[in-house]
Amino acid sequence: MLHFLFDWIYHLGGLLESNGWNPALVKGLSGLSVLLVLVAAAIGIYWLVRWVFWFLLVRVRRHGGGLWAEVLLKRKTLSLVCYFVLVLVYKKAIPFIFDELSSWIPFMDKVFSLLALYFAMRMLISVLWTIYDLRKAVSFERTVAMKGLIQFVGILVYFLSGIVAVSIIVDKNPLVFIGGLSAASAVLMLVFKDSITGLVAGVQIQRNDMVRIGDWITMPAQGVDGNVMDISLTTVKVQNFDLTILTIPTYSLISQPVQNWRGIQLADSRRMKREIHLDLTTIRFCTAGMFEDFKRMRILQPYLQAEESKVKADAQEKGAEEWDGANAYCPTNAEVWMKYVELYLRNHPRIRKKKDFTLLVRQLPFEEVGMTVEIYCYTDTSQWVAHEAIVTSIMNHVVAVLPLFGLGIYQRQGQGYPKEAGKEA
Repeated sequence: MLHFLFDWIYHLGGLLESNGWNPALVKGLSGLSVLLVLVAAAIGIYWLVRWVFWFLLVRVRRHGGGLWAEVLLKRKTLSLVCYFVLVLVYKKAIPFIFDELSSWIPFMDKVFSLLALYFAMRMLISVLWTIYDLRKAVSFERTVAMKGLIQFVGILVYFLSGIVAVSIIVDKNPLVFIGGLSAASAVLMLVFKDSITGLVAGVQIQRNDMVRIGDWITMPAQGVDGNVMDISLTTVKVQNFDLTILTIPTYSLISQPVQNWRGIQLADSRRMKREIHLDLTTIRFCTAGMFEDFKRMRILQPYLQAEESKVKADAQEKGAEEWDGANAYCPTNAEVWMKYVELYLRNHPRIRKKKDFTLLVRQLPFEEVGMTVEIYCYTDTSQWVAHEAIVTSIMNHVVAVLPLFGLGIYQRQGQGYPKEAGKEA
């Protein structure tokens, strides 16, 4: 079709010259006409190919493949395919286009070969990223190694395309250049060192399910304490909780200790581990009157009845007076308070009670700060703010009931308190 148009333009130019037109003017008009035909044909071919692919995408979307269409448009795969087809068409038409300028044919053939190589390279990489986007939409947490692999393949495609481009320019077989690279393998290993180690790290991270995008990780040596935003071939982006973004090498995730807090998110729970220091001077054996006061707390009534029976039975067996802690069994007010705290937690609506979630109130070794009691349990949320609100409510409650058991909190005297006016420390 183009060959027919060009012949017609040149024939028309010959007629104009035979009728007395200026040969230079006729040649210029002929060249301009050829250029306009080439531009119009390029636009026509581009939109024809684009319309065909658009029609196919519409059909795919109607049959439930809307994701495919969206990803293909996002990665500009459609436009790249159109450009590639357009370049191939013009490359085949070079002998006809430059029939009158045969000396230009070798040069233009190289130009269109390089353009075809460029668009083929871009199209291949675009297809790879399209596959990545589709898989990411279906399986978000399984895309870490795949992204690094695509980036690595992209580097290889650019590298090989560069070799092929040079071979086109100098008219040599690409295998000649590729074979010559074996002598420079050590240099290539040094150049692609980060990419190779990143690829290896990505595969190990994927296979061992070490880190996923969105995980909360901490790496004290790197100053990392936040959520993973992205894992690429050579770098990992982490947004710390102070909203700063930290970039670290991908290989550091397998070469350095990494603490992953994913379990908190999967369990939708968070650990509560707090200590209370009791004043030793307030701990004493319980009396019958204290037990009667404790019975006003309904949550303790079954426990107190069982303890009261044990006190009476042990006193009778040993021939001692009841509630005589020195000679027979008698619980202390600290024991009763610790049991109250345990029962309070077991009945709290925001505390996990399943077998996998430890719940205990225990006494730690004595220190210079009194008797240390540790409260250890799990709340029913992984959200930090909500968790802290629950912990605050629980700790305020267990501290507030201490006076009801005759207990007090240990506090250092003379340190950390405001000085009295007019006096020196």
